[in-house]
Amino acid sequence: NSVYTVRDWSNSVYTVRDWSNSVYTVRDWSNSVYTVRDWSNSVYTVRDWSNSVYTVRDWSNSVYTVRDWSNSVYTVRDWSNSVYTVRDWSNSVYTVRDWSNSVYTVRDWSNSVYTVRDWSNSVYTVRDWSNSVYTVRDWSNSVYTVRDWSNSVYTVRDWSNSVYTVRDWSNSVYTVRDWSNSVYTVRDWSNSVYTVRDWSNSVYTVRDWSNSVYTVRDWSNSVYTVRDWSNSVYTVRDWSNSVYTVRDWSNSVYTVRDWSNSVYTVRDWSNSVYTVRDWSNSVYTVRDWSNSVYTVRDWSNSVYTVRDYSNFL
Repeated sequence: NSVYTVRDWSNSVYTVRDWSNSVYTVRDWSNSVYTVRDWSNSVYTVRDWSNSVYTVRDWSNSVYTVRDWSNSVYTVRDWSNSVYTVRDWSNSVYTVRDWSNSVYTVRDWSNSVYTVRDWSNSVYTVRDWSNSVYTVRDWSNSVYTVRDWSNSVYTVRDWSNSVYTVRDWSNSVYTVRDWSNSVYTVRDWSNSVYTVRDWSNSVYTVRDWSNSVYTVRDWSNSVYTVRDWSNSVYTVRDWSNSVYTVRDWSNSVYTVRDWSNSVYTVRDWSNSVYTVRDWSNSVYTVRDWSNSVYTVRDWSNSVYTVRDYSNFL
């Protein structure tokens, strides 16, 4: 009959598996757990009175329910009617999702939050008077607005005009996104950051004078540039010409890679190293004046040379 049963009263465990009817049951009175799985009816139930948890999953009716009176949580998911509800009176939260009517609502009176999402009318609203936040999303008119006077934040998203703006005078942040012109700008005078992204011209720029960083990415010309005067680093990548350059005066390193001409160069004056690789002519060269080593490999002529003047070889 496909039945498997274990009883162990020392640990208060009682288990039955009956695969013919797809039933699996566990009772454990020491931990107050009662579990039933019945895959034929798609029911899964757990009761745990020690933690005050009651859970039912019934995939046939698309119902999922959790009750936890210790935390005052009540949850129902019913995908057939597209309803999802949570009540938590300890935190004063009440939530309803009803995708059939496209309504989503949260009320939390402890934090003074009221939220409504109605995708049929494309409205999303949050009011939080404790933090002075007011938010509206209206996708029909493509407007998204946040005002928070406590933190001096003002935000507008208008996808019809492709404008996104944030002003935060407490942190001195000003942000504009305009996808119609492909412009993205951030100014933060407290940290001295200025950022522009313009995808129409493929330009990405960051200036941060506190860390002395200046960065430009221009994918149309395949240029990538970083300047960091605090560490004396200057980097350019230009994939159109296959040039890669790093200058770091703190460590005296100068590096150029130009794959179009197959040139690779490193100069490090702190260690007196000079290296050139040119695979087009099969030349590999290292000069190290600190150790008086000079090396040339030229595979085209099958020449390999090492000079070490310290040993006079």
